[in-house]
Amino acid sequence: MKAKRSKLLLAWIAVLAFLIGCIPSSCAEDSAVDAEKNLAEFGLTPDDVVSAYSESTRGTMDFWFPARPDGSPTYIWFDVTGDGCVDLCTGRVYGSGMVRHDIIVYDPVNREKYILDGYNYDFYIDGISENRLVVIKKGPNGYGDPVKEFTGTTILDNGILVFVADPKPVSSDSDSLFDLSQAPVPYRKAVEIASAFVKEFLDAEYYDEIEIQSEVSVDENGSVKCCWIIDFYWLKRQDYIVYVNAETGEIETSYTVSEGIG
Repeated sequence: MKAKRSKLLLAWIAVLAFLIGCIPSSCAEDSAVDAEKNLAEFGLTPDDVVSAYSESTRGTMDFWFPARPDGSPTYIWFDVTGDGCVDLCTGRVYGSGMVRHDIIVYDPVNREKYILDGYNYDFYIDGISENRLVVIKKGPNGYGDPVKEFTGTTILDNGILVFVADPKPVSSDSDSLFDLSQAPVPYRKAVEIASAFVKEFLDAEYYDEIEIQSEVSVDENGSVKCCWIIDFYWLKRQDYIVYVNAETGEIETSYTVSEGIG
């Protein structure tokens, strides 16, 4: 009797393992079908895009390489450029001695290729969640450096792919004052507002990363204010920080780290 129950239990475990194993495959197939329908609206097929991308990498360092740390899939489809057509999102590996891993976004409509290259950091695609491309940043690469992992996404800003780290959680005291998940101005909108600000008023040059934090404060009258803090790394060769009010979307203040509040 015990032997029979054991066999039955093992059978159920095998079935469960099979079903769990099928879930990622099924999701991938659904994503591929959606991408095929989307590309068809632009007169394209997935094979067309893959072939065009492969041709664009000829004679370059952009070797095909799995976009995810676990080795699969080689590429996924997601509209990073915001033109309504899914882009081919993949990765490249390069370097000798210290190998680096970047993310590549290929725009099939304009046949443009964008690279998220952190030099001392590796970038991987971790899938699609809540209608965004989830990106993992690992590093820094170097002897004796503690390797840390950050989760975020990537956006195309002024023709440049930049990494946008997820907001850092606020302290427990702040949570009781303001629920950031319900903020009228979500952090993604705050990034758009801050980016437009630095472009218009600072004649912004290249920056390679954005990090988002939050701050909750209470003035002497007891009024609560919550701001998104957008840190543009290496903007004009310095870090530039912009505070965006999470309730109104207005710019509260901005400053260059090395110069103080301006």
